[in-house]
Amino acid sequence: RTGKAINSIKWQSNGNVKFIDPVGYLDLMCLLLNSKIVVTDSGGLSRESFWAHKPSIVPMAAAPWLEIEQAGWMHVIEPKNDVLFNSVQNITIPNAHPEGLIGDGNAGEKIINSIYNFIKKDNSIIWKPE
Repeated sequence: RTGKAINSIKWQSNGNVKFIDPVGYLDLMCLLLNSKIVVTDSGGLSRESFWAHKPSIVPMAAAPWLEIEQAGWMHVIEPKNDVLFNSVQNITIPNAHPEGLIGDGNAGEKIINSIYNFIKKDNSIIWKPE
């Protein structure tokens, strides 16, 4: 949809933006890790950019991750060309990268424990992982 919208207004990059076809997750992570900043309307990508220590610009009405915005790693802006241009030109990388801001990396273990405790009945185990 984005490509169609760009083509409909006949906008062309001056060389500092390259448009590509959609990519898979691993290719996206490679692009992200080799970028300076990220401009996205994706809550998932803005979270990934935080983990990759890349600031993001989000042209939306509200931040998909308020914690990341408050830490200075996400900049929510009006979705207007001049605002976006100025934001990209003037973005700064925060000095601090707070660890554990959106989790401690142990979500899988916590989920398994919650499921395990949920399916136990009267201390008799009805299912146990191998």
